Amino acid sequence: MENPFVFDRPNNINISEFIQFYIKENIYTRFLESTRNILLIGVRGSGKTSTLRYYSFPVQFANSEVEDKYSVIGIHIPSKHAIFGKREYLLYENQNKQSVVIEHFLCINIISCICETFISTPGSLDLTSDIEKKILKNLSFILESDFPTENSLFESIKLFVNKEANSSQRKLNNDDFESFIDFSFSFNNTIIPFLEQLKNIPNLENSHFSLFFDDIQDLGKIHQEIINSWISYRDNKLFSFKIATADIKPSFITSTGGVILEGHDFVKIDLTKRLYNKESEFSKFARDVIAKRLMIAKIDVSVEEFLPESESFRKGLDDGKLKARKLAAIKYPDPKGTQINDYVAKYGRAIYFRERNPKANLPIYSGFETLVDISTGVIRNLLTPAFFMYEKQLSNTNGIFVREIPSDVQKEIILNRSETFWEKIKDIDSEIENCPEELGKKINNFFNQLMIYLKKRLKNETISEPRALNFIISQIANEEEQIQIDEIINTSLKSTLLYKRMVGHKATGVKLPLYVPNRMMLPLHGLDSHGQYSHFPITGRAFLEAALQNKEIPFFADEDEATNQLELIF
Repeated sequence: MENPFVFDRPNNINISEFIQFYIKENIYTRFLESTRNILLIGVRGSGKTSTLRYYSFPVQFANSEVEDKYSVIGIHIPSKHAIFGKREYLLYENQNKQSVVIEHFLCINIISCICETFISTPGSLDLTSDIEKKILKNLSFILESDFPTENSLFESIKLFVNKEANSSQRKLNNDDFESFIDFSFSFNNTIIPFLEQLKNIPNLENSHFSLFFDDIQDLGKIHQEIINSWISYRDNKLFSFKIATADIKPSFITSTGGVILEGHDFVKIDLTKRLYNKESEFSKFARDVIAKRLMIAKIDVSVEEFLPESESFRKGLDDGKLKARKLAAIKYPDPKGTQINDYVAKYGRAIYFRERNPKANLPIYSGFETLVDISTGVIRNLLTPAFFMYEKQLSNTNGIFVREIPSDVQKEIILNRSETFWEKIKDIDSEIENCPEELGKKINNFFNQLMIYLKKRLKNETISEPRALNFIISQIANEEEQIQIDEIINTSLKSTLLYKRMVGHKATGVKLPLYVPNRMMLPLHGLDSHGQYSHFPITGRAFLEAALQNKEIPFFADEDEATNQLELIF
């Protein structure tokens, strides 16, 4: 029986399966249907590639629900391509010439991706030999090159750009590499004329071409500046760009040193979803994802029936809330408004986790809400444990139809995944490129100290937010301290140990980063993965002492009350 929670790279799934699994419920993704330039921001695993692929022409053409398949032609352009890793541009000292070389290979890749798009959808354009000959003749005239004529239109063009890539490589490796500049491609002299020629195809005469650059954070600085320069073109009748990045603060600098502006040159869409309670946007989306996969697998049960919560886990949480209610009644003998319920919401779960016998086994982490909590709002983090839970239960039942994942199986897999996550932290220097052993040790120290801090916080009976998991870094003394912190934080973000959101002070509007630990690290330490809509400050000095000296993070030392006036920026 096939596992319904398989989570592969979107490009590795065949189109019919992809259409079946994809959920087009996020209103933001509909911006992808527009002809405007769009910047799509989301952490790794948040669905950027799936969203871009869904709106690519091959998927739209195969999707029976799409009525007008030719109004917007989406071209998916992955950034992880060998041609983008070429370093020959470094042969030139002049930065303008470096940009020329990089733009040349960017153009080759764009044309190749356009050709692949139509080659993979045979019969979609109703091409006649007369139209193919006309386009090839015009391109031959524009580019002053010959095209092979014994192939189909897009196969001929792809052969041409393959030859051009090979020829360019040899020119750049020649002693006379300076002459390469005279024959290079640019967006203006190659891509635009190419797109204009495609309008000769009757099915495309009214089409808009949408170029989807995926994972642009993997491209070099100059590559991104060139693409930003293209985005700054104001005329979007023929083409537009949809840029996906995992970088929460992408560069907006162009090749000429200018900047592109949000709202003016592009619209920014944040795929990161709110994750605070069962009514949150991500929780609803996660429920839809699980429910749809159960339906496809013909498992006719609700999400809660498939992922039942342990009775003892539920009872423990209920007992905690009951105790919190009694304490609230003592604290507020004459309660006003929601004082009692607010107290229960803040302290009920904390009481259960803090009053558990330290010699007892870890909590039976289970239930759909727990699965959502440990995902930290990332769909990949939701499906991965679900996949292993399903495999484990299928093994337990000797391949018999799986209708639910028992709570003990859920707990076993969650703790196993949490342990695996900590092994990843331990060996982070071998997991992340350019992460020396010393940096890996600092990261290990910090996250181990963070767990100790969170435990102390959870057990403290006097603080107002005992289950807060997110933090900001305050009071950074100088640039040197900032550089050391950035090195640790950036590597942690890259490896998804941390996620970053921006928060702003309600009164001043000052923006600063909020750091959200990956909640998969919490179960192995017996912490509550549900968290709390709050955060706490760690001073720059305390952060570095934890990372460099493995020193405990001071509890509430130097806490700035002003940070309570922060709110998330969406």
